[in-house]
Amino acid sequence: LQQVLQNGEYTFELNAKNEKNIYMDPLFRAIIVIDNVRPTLKIEPSDNSVLIQPQVVISLDFNEEVDVLSVNLDSENIKEKFTTTDNKKFTATLSLQDGNKNLQVEANDFARNKAIGSSSFIVDSTPTIIKLAKPKFGTAPSYTFDIILILIYK
Repeated sequence: LQQVLQNGEYTFELNAKNEKNIYMDPLFRAIIVIDNVRPTLKIEPSDNSVLIQPQVVISLDFNEEVDVLSVNLDSENIKEKFTTTDNKKFTATLSLQDGNKNLQVEANDFARNKAIGSSSFIVDSTPTIIKLAKPKFGTAPSYTFDIILILIYK
């Protein structure tokens, strides 16, 4: 067959007969899917997000069913922490320390088209405390004075 088929679903049918001209019963049928389009991937938390809670829900949303090959958070493979019911949406809830996080995802659809995505986000669940060091008690002897602030990171 010298025809270029477009993406889509096709039915392949085959019939044959034996030396006595009797056709096979039933007719052989097989569904064949042509798919050369990469799956799309949406990652939450999105790129450049700042999260203020240590409990982080990570979701991977694909537009079609996929086989997730790897999910790496700061070079640690966390693929096994994800669950799915439809092979399209994968979720995991993780308790993360404060800091910059880099999530890398790689998956294949069933036609082996690759989806690759990433998201860099910040977990900042411990608030910074700012204290006034000078002028002491917030009182200055003149209208010209220095201000000194102390930042306390927990």
